[in-house]
Amino acid sequence: MVQHCSLPFPAVEVALPCIHNSILSQKLFRNAVPMDERAHSEQRYDELLWVLVRARLASEASKQYLHVLWWFLEPLLSLSVFYLVFGVLLQRGTANFVDFLLVGVVAWNWFQRTVSNATQSISSGKGLMLQVYFPKILLPLATVLQDLVKQGFVFFLLLCYLLGAGYLQMSWLAFPLVVLLQLILVTGVAGVVAALVPFLPDLRFVVATGLQLLLFGSGVFYQLSAIPEALQSLFLANPVATLLHLYREILLYGNLPALGKMAVLASYGAFFCALAYFLLRRFDALYPRVLTE
Repeated sequence: MVQHCSLPFPAVEVALPCIHNSILSQKLFRNAVPMDERAHSEQRYDELLWVLVRARLASEASKQYLHVLWWFLEPLLSLSVFYLVFGVLLQRGTANFVDFLLVGVVAWNWFQRTVSNATQSISSGKGLMLQVYFPKILLPLATVLQDLVKQGFVFFLLLCYLLGAGYLQMSWLAFPLVVLLQLILVTGVAGVVAALVPFLPDLRFVVATGLQLLLFGSGVFYQLSAIPEALQSLFLANPVATLLHLYREILLYGNLPALGKMAVLASYGAFFCALAYFLLRRFDALYPRVLTE
């Protein structure tokens, strides 16, 4: 039987292509310290987190011929398709509808992609957690940060497009704040999903269906004005709808984000983060057993 141990993270080699590689697992275990000394190394778990993120990114890039360049090309091609279809071929929607649509799609894709990836984040660390001890909360956090890095390329392309379209204005200074609010929300929702899926594997299908419904209920393809005024408050109770509204207010319309809407969004994010933290800590010791049953 393999004894669970904690990790001396400075000994981990970041250059290895994948954190789940058996060689990496052997290196971690060989340099591990007994579990009763875990408290002395807890402050260094952040090093393992960045090892996980960098190793996953390196592994993903190594599987593609264009490597990191594809992180630019993929969103560029995706945004180009939306522009060609809605802006050139169909020429439908209100004025500046393509710009409106692109902002919504970029923000939505980040949320959808990270939550979807989180459903596999705990199970993806099965081989490693069976050999060494580490807080399982690091696995969904690594997924969130991995997608955050890739989302940075997408936001860069979006801002360049909007800059070329003449949208640059002072309200853009609030853009990082809204990105931070989305990051908190995404982290919380992804953490909750990651915590529960190992116990309820079929929850992955529920999550996929829920995301599909949320796509059409968040205003990705239509404006807030399309919602009856009496229902707009209810519509904005959806945190993703509020996020998209804030992005468009800042990037397209030159308006600073409403403090009330940001406070509500921050409350949603704090709630989901607290729930995710509770669940992941509560079930931390159960995941290796559940994943081997």
